[in-house]
Amino acid sequence: MGLVPDDVVTIAVIVSIDLQAQPSAVFDQYHFWQADITQPSEAQLPFAPGPFSSSETVAIAVELYRHTPG
Repeated sequence: MGLVPDDVVTIAVIVSIDLQAQPSAVFDQYHFWQADITQPSEAQLPFAPGPFSSSETVAIAVELYRHTPG
């Protein structure tokens, strides 16, 4: 049995900054992050985006799409 229901075809991970707690915080070119996705086979899919450059406070960190059943 899979961990994601069969009728789910897209998963999006959104990151945001709590501007009430940190009003001047932004994603910028000085801070880096990485997402590691683990497949059912236990293979790792690392993803490290390029630096942000426009003072973003919200971003789609990762989008996953189901291309085949299962």
